[in-house]
Amino acid sequence: MKDYEYVCCCTDLFGNEEKVAALNKMLEDNQQTNYRAVQRHCRGLLEWSQKIGYAARKSDGLTLRHDRMVGFYRSKWLGRPCYYVLWSAIEFIWVKFPRKES
Repeated sequence: MKDYEYVCCCTDLFGNEEKVAALNKMLEDNQQTNYRAVQRHCRGLLEWSQKIGYAARKSDGLTLRHDRMVGFYRSKWLGRPCYYVLWSAIEFIWVKFPRKES
Protein backbone atom coordinates (compact mmCIF):
# COMPACT_ATOMS: atom_id res chain seq x y z
CA MET A 1 0.00 0.00 0.00
CA LYS A 2 1.41 3.38 -1.03
CA ASP A 3 0.75 5.45 2.05
CA TYR A 4 3.77 7.77 1.93
CA GLU A 5 3.46 11.12 0.16
CA TYR A 6 6.24 13.32 -1.19
CA VAL A 7 6.68 16.39 1.02
CA CYS A 8 9.94 18.14 0.14
CA CYS A 9 13.64 17.92 -0.57
CA CYS A 10 16.46 19.25 1.56
CA THR A 11 17.00 22.30 -0.65
CA ASP A 12 13.46 23.46 0.19
CA LEU A 13 14.45 23.84 3.85
CA PHE A 14 16.97 26.69 3.73
CA GLY A 15 16.08 29.33 6.30
CA ASN A 16 13.79 27.07 8.35
CA GLU A 17 15.83 26.09 11.41
CA GLU A 18 13.21 23.65 12.75
CA LYS A 19 13.09 21.69 9.50
CA VAL A 20 16.88 21.76 9.06
CA ALA A 21 17.19 20.27 12.57
CA ALA A 22 14.57 17.65 11.60
CA LEU A 23 16.59 16.85 8.47
CA ASN A 24 19.76 16.36 10.52
CA LYS A 25 17.89 14.06 12.94
CA MET A 26 16.43 12.12 10.00
CA LEU A 27 19.94 11.60 8.59
CA GLU A 28 21.38 10.54 11.96
CA ASP A 29 18.65 7.96 12.55
CA ASN A 30 18.37 6.51 9.03
CA GLN A 31 18.42 2.89 7.98
CA GLN A 32 19.38 1.92 4.48
CA THR A 33 16.68 0.12 2.53
CA ASN A 34 16.20 -0.71 -1.14
CA TYR A 35 14.32 0.52 -4.17
CA ARG A 36 11.60 -2.11 -3.84
CA ALA A 37 10.64 -0.95 -0.33
CA VAL A 38 10.52 2.69 -1.39
CA GLN A 39 8.58 1.85 -4.54
CA ARG A 40 6.10 -0.25 -2.57
CA HIS A 41 5.28 2.56 -0.11
CA CYS A 42 5.82 5.91 -1.86
CA ARG A 43 3.20 7.47 -4.10
CA GLY A 44 4.44 9.06 -7.30
CA LEU A 45 7.96 7.60 -7.20
CA LEU A 46 7.95 6.52 -10.85
CA GLU A 47 6.59 9.89 -12.00
CA TRP A 48 9.15 11.72 -9.85
CA SER A 49 11.98 9.62 -11.28
CA GLN A 50 10.85 10.28 -14.84
CA LYS A 51 10.61 14.00 -14.10
CA ILE A 52 14.29 14.06 -13.15
CA GLY A 53 15.32 12.11 -16.25
CA TYR A 54 15.14 8.39 -15.50
CA ALA A 55 13.57 5.89 -17.88
CA ALA A 56 10.43 4.01 -16.82
CA ARG A 57 11.87 0.69 -18.07
CA LYS A 58 15.43 -0.60 -18.17
CA SER A 59 15.07 -1.28 -21.90
CA ASP A 60 14.56 2.48 -22.41
CA GLY A 61 17.66 3.59 -20.47
CA LEU A 62 18.84 4.09 -16.90
CA THR A 63 16.14 3.62 -14.28
CA LEU A 64 16.15 4.93 -10.72
CA ARG A 65 16.25 1.35 -9.47
CA HIS A 66 19.41 0.54 -11.43
CA ASP A 67 21.38 3.71 -10.70
CA ARG A 68 24.12 2.56 -8.32
CA MET A 69 24.79 6.14 -7.23
CA VAL A 70 21.31 6.55 -5.65
CA GLY A 71 20.59 5.60 -2.03
CA PHE A 72 17.30 4.54 -0.47
CA TYR A 73 16.62 5.06 3.23
CA ARG A 74 13.93 5.05 5.89
CA SER A 75 13.84 7.19 8.99
CA LYS A 76 11.54 9.73 10.69
CA TRP A 77 10.70 13.24 9.51
CA LEU A 78 9.25 15.54 12.18
CA GLY A 79 8.21 12.48 14.17
CA ARG A 80 6.55 10.66 11.25
CA PRO A 81 7.91 7.59 9.49
CA CYS A 82 9.50 8.46 6.17
CA TYR A 83 11.42 7.12 3.22
CA TYR A 84 13.89 9.23 1.32
CA VAL A 85 15.90 8.96 -1.84
CA LEU A 86 19.43 10.34 -1.79
CA TRP A 87 20.05 11.54 -5.32
CA SER A 88 22.83 13.92 -6.37
CA ALA A 89 23.50 14.70 -2.68
CA ILE A 90 19.88 15.87 -2.23
CA GLU A 91 17.40 14.09 0.02
CA PHE A 92 13.87 13.75 -1.44
CA ILE A 93 11.44 12.89 1.36
CA TRP A 94 8.16 10.92 1.39
CA VAL A 95 6.24 10.91 4.71
CA LYS A 96 3.57 8.57 6.03
CA PHE A 97 0.27 10.28 6.68
CA PRO A 98 -2.81 8.78 8.34
CA ARG A 99 -5.14 7.01 5.95
CA LYS A 100 -8.12 9.04 4.84
CA GLU A 101 -11.48 7.54 5.64
CA SER A 102 -13.87 7.23 2.69
